[in-house]
Amino acid sequence: PVVIRAATAAESYALLLPSSCATVTATTTAADAKHAADGVVLPSPSARVDVSDVAVDVLAFPFRPVKDVGNAFGSVHGGAVAAFADVFTTCHLWGMLPDRSHVSLSLDVQFLQPVPLEQDVVCVTRLVKVGKRVAFTRFAFVHNGGILAEGSHEKTFLK
Repeated sequence: PVVIRAATAAESYALLLPSSCATVTATTTAADAKHAADGVVLPSPSARVDVSDVAVDVLAFPFRPVKDVGNAFGSVHGGAVAAFADVFTTCHLWGMLPDRSHVSLSLDVQFLQPVPLEQDVVCVTRLVKVGKRVAFTRFAFVHNGGILAEGSHEKTFLK
């Protein structure tokens, strides 16, 4: 099951949207629970977020980055931020269109402030437009009311 709650004003501000969106918390499998015990907080690559009961263009993915994704400066490595953005926007798109396969066309990230390790961060994702061949998404990483990184992720459909 998926737990849905209203996003905070700071989370929705990240994408300049109305003050409501859904927050996703997916149930974990036994393998996911083991990864969680090891400090891994991302959904498994095969995870599917079921948001079919709710027509939401905006989702909030709360997570806590672990030390393993850190850089020499004590914050989340930029490559890991890009990977998180890829995973969360892909989960959002899969949740809305579970029967359509897609791959990344482009991924653009603007790093505004360091993303902290071992603190609660929210990645807010938005489906901007879903066409026949391409889907356009936006994302923002929010922490303590501030935007840490933001960008866009375009996906092309395979079928």
